[in-house]
Amino acid sequence: VYPPAGGQVPGDLNGDASVDLSDIVRLLLYLYAAEPVPLPCAGGTRAGEPNLVLADWNGDGRANVSDAIRGLRHLFLADLPPAAGTGCLLLAGCPDTCAP
Repeated sequence: VYPPAGGQVPGDLNGDASVDLSDIVRLLLYLYAAEPVPLPCAGGTRAGEPNLVLADWNGDGRANVSDAIRGLRHLFLADLPPAAGTGCLLLAGCPDTCAP
């Protein structure tokens, strides 16, 4: 059971407190795999608000392939970071991955 709220880095979908290619792969697997992988917060579903904050790179209120593309552009072309920023956010229903 997760604490009521935990620190999460936007874009970090595998809960390792950093944003890298494995997070983009996890988003794509969540969106398109026959058996989607769970996301880190609130039961692992996209419908959970905290997971949407983590997955919504472009800030349009949805998690889809355009978020994966923006994430790839950020990682490989030094393009824009996630719309929610790059610092830890306190999100309800999430484990604390930003603890020192």
